[in-house]
Amino acid sequence: MSRYVFSPSERFAVFQIHGPRCYMCDDPITLTTMEIDHIIPERLLTDPEALARVLQEYGLPLDFNLNSFENWLPACARCNGLKRGRVYRVAPLQLACLDRAHGGAEKCREATERGVRNAEIAKSLNYLERAASKEDFDIEQLLPLVLAYAKARPDAAKALFEDGDGATMGFIVRLETAPPEFAISPHYKVLYRSGSMYIVRTPKGTGFVPADANPHHSFYCGHCGSKGPWSGARCLSCGMLDDGD
Repeated sequence: MSRYVFSPSERFAVFQIHGPRCYMCDDPITLTTMEIDHIIPERLLTDPEALARVLQEYGLPLDFNLNSFENWLPACARCNGLKRGRVYRVAPLQLACLDRAHGGAEKCREATERGVRNAEIAKSLNYLERAASKEDFDIEQLLPLVLAYAKARPDAAKALFEDGDGATMGFIVRLETAPPEFAISPHYKVLYRSGSMYIVRTPKGTGFVPADANPHHSFYCGHCGSKGPWSGARCLSCGMLDDGD
């Protein structure tokens, strides 16, 4: 029997709704390291009699779909590898895991539908799958995915980005109050406002620009005279790196 192949949107939905920790050992995981565990093992699909017996023991209907969000939770590779196709005895812990999966299933489906409808998120998920093996990421390609995660889990995103060292990442923590993005010129558009800064997307990348019409002189680029937008020390108007020298 072929194993179920999770779509990028399904993977993101499980990670987004159930959080970045293995449900068995509670160790932190990332979207790239996460594996999805079948609480009731998928291998039982090849043994209908055994499957029916297990479903009855767990008090589940005979038409319970093993390949559904009701049976999926995020796991680390170690725990998922140790568990493999084992069927654990019915116990409060196992029933609690099924309850957890069942409780988040509808939200997972909604998140998957949003991901399918949103071409930018789907593109980012596919890029992430390809880039993971090389450990070579371009934040511009991942931005729609980062924004979607931050809006869905603002507290988790805030904790994550406060530990980051990127200028752009530091502003994303305010996404929960962000207005919809809007264009302000043919060359860049505002994604949201964070304090005294606008976070904007430009053809040269994503950065920040002061909301004040007359900001401090240090915001003006020494090469082109504009006030950004800035991605760290790089001016996204002219592309030059201004390190203050």
